[in-house]
Amino acid sequence: MKLNLSIFICLLLSCTLSKEEESHNLIPKTEFVGVLKQLHLAESRFQLNKRRGMGSVKNYLTIQYDSILSTYKTNEEMFERTLYYYAEHPDELEEIYSTLLEELKEEIVNLP
Repeated sequence: MKLNLSIFICLLLSCTLSKEEESHNLIPKTEFVGVLKQLHLAESRFQLNKRRGMGSVKNYLTIQYDSILSTYKTNEEMFERTLYYYAEHPDELEEIYSTLLEELKEEIVNLP
């Protein structure tokens, strides 16, 4: 839940990063698309299942976020740093979300 709140705060607030910070320790764009896609899917599952025991669902979401970041060999700090960077570069963030939406559309088409 903390990560989810961080995502929305980052998108709403603009944080300035120095040139040095911009060039280091960011998740590569292609991987960031995957991270965002998986986080949004986990959030969607959370919303669909939250009618069941709220405590277990919250734990599930936290576990999913940690698992997703681990899969991409990153952590919450690096994710937030990358999100801050793209919040300052909305054209690039729009490109990332366009790619993400195209991937989701392809997945929908290929559903059995």
